[in-house]
Amino acid sequence: MVPYLLILRGSVRPLPALVAERAAYLRRLRDEGVFLMDGPVEDGDAAGVALAVGAWEDVERAADGDPYVKAGIAVYEILSFAPEHVREGLTGLVDVRPTALDGAFGWDGEALVRLRRRDLSVLGEGRPLRPVLQHVGQALLISGVAGHADLAERCARGLRDRGLPGDDVLDCELTVALGRPVEPDSFDWEWPLAPAPVDLSELAEALHGDPRHGPGALDPGSGMIVPPGLSDHLAELAEDDLVDRNSSLTIDPGSAEGFRDMRDFADSVTDAGLQARLLRALEARGSFRRFRDVLHDFPEQLTHWSLFSGERELGRARLWLAREGYRAVLPSR
Repeated sequence: MVPYLLILRGSVRPLPALVAERAAYLRRLRDEGVFLMDGPVEDGDAAGVALAVGAWEDVERAADGDPYVKAGIAVYEILSFAPEHVREGLTGLVDVRPTALDGAFGWDGEALVRLRRRDLSVLGEGRPLRPVLQHVGQALLISGVAGHADLAERCARGLRDRGLPGDDVLDCELTVALGRPVEPDSFDWEWPLAPAPVDLSELAEALHGDPRHGPGALDPGSGMIVPPGLSDHLAELAEDDLVDRNSSLTIDPGSAEGFRDMRDFADSVTDAGLQARLLRALEARGSFRRFRDVLHDFPEQLTHWSLFSGERELGRARLWLAREGYRAVLPSR
């Protein structure tokens, strides 16, 4: 089981009846084995802390059910961590995975394939939501939030908490799908966004291409993506009515953000030997290939890298599209 530290923040001055209700609630969580310990904090801006174990969804549900949270006088910050060392006698309570990427427990190659095919039932098997928010949000937008309102709410809330590039766009899209208004005044893109039948995964791949190949293009009307290096063929495609050359958007691929992803991933790896090999790969020519070559010796970490990088690339593609005034909808092809 994955351990979590829950930090309760807020101005907690509840009525005595609420105190009694919360005491009973916390006792039930301890009896169920979700909370291992909890208590108030004397100093700092936190009102209390708890140590919990289990699936992310179970811990998040426990936090949301806290009477203080339901009354609107406090909120929980939930932090997961990967223990490298655990005192003897406690190892049965938590997973000790010194090479596991924090937050990615439970996600293997098969589960990722199911998620990318919009099989939302994969989330009901104890896997955490936070590492796959972009994938889940896109699946909800395509499949519809009807019957999945609770999941859409948790996804939107997780996107706001995480704050990676593109998370704000998806948060707005989910909020509107749930029937609520949005006010994206602080963003560098304008709402509402026009629908475009774009495959975000294909767009992410094009944006992540080698800049030496030259620009690509996207026709937002048809959703056709011309890969980097082939934009010279736009005239031919326009003659065949496959794209509208006048409205096509130029795709300038870049590798800087992909390199940053590799650096961030390497920094998150807790196995000192693997981390050293990954960092050395980044210093050599052909760093993208060398980085993956290292991970091929660590299948679990390779899956975590696919999850880590794919989630970020999807978010950046969503943000790029929003800055051009569009949002992705399911392509008809």
